Amino acid sequence: MGVAADDLIEWADYAFEREGWHVSLWDAVADLTAVQASWAPAPRPPGWEKGADWQPVHQVTDDAWRETLQRLQDAHAQVTVALARHGDEDLKTARGLIAHDSYHCGQICYLQALQSIPVKVW
Repeated sequence: MGVAADDLIEWADYAFEREGWHVSLWDAVADLTAVQASWAPAPRPPGWEKGADWQPVHQVTDDAWRETLQRLQDAHAQVTVALARHGDEDLKTARGLIAHDSYHCGQICYLQALQSIPVKVW
């Protein structure tokens, strides 16, 4: 593993779960209830549930939410392992993934604010 891979793994971990000047993705979701996590503003914009990676909510239960959080942690671990296997020249996509997670973290924090849910900040 090269220097770039090491750096990207560190940044991926930082964006996902480390405390810093920003809210990490994990901090944004870990303390939400199933009801809070499934909330959507009304009226919903056209195509709200048609995104390519949108997972429909079938059950708004604490157990289903805990399973979702576990899948999120597992996916992050898989990304970290995959980054470690690649050479520096194959890692451009990882930068996009980190930016993508950070973007969605911002959306999650915005939805929390609309629900008057305090967001953990440094």
